[in-house]
Amino acid sequence: MGNFVDSTKLSQGTLNEAVAEMSRYTSKPIVLVGAHRLKALRVSSLYRTGDSAGFARAVAALHGLNVSEHSDRLELVQR
Repeated sequence: MGNFVDSTKLSQGTLNEAVAEMSRYTSKPIVLVGAHRLKALRVSSLYRTGDSAGFARAVAALHGLNVSEHSDRLELVQR
């Protein structure tokens, strides 16, 4: 049997829901900053549990956002 990687499947939920789910598995939560429209963006994929930085970068690339990394959080911000 192969190695299993813990992952979280996000199926057509909102970015707000996805951020809440991903933040459950890390000490560095993701915060949505600014425009209300960010919360309603749709996200659907399989993400590695605990890799909030990878998730944030993928979402930022997909939706044209910026990621700002701080010691206690990651912020997703509209460009």
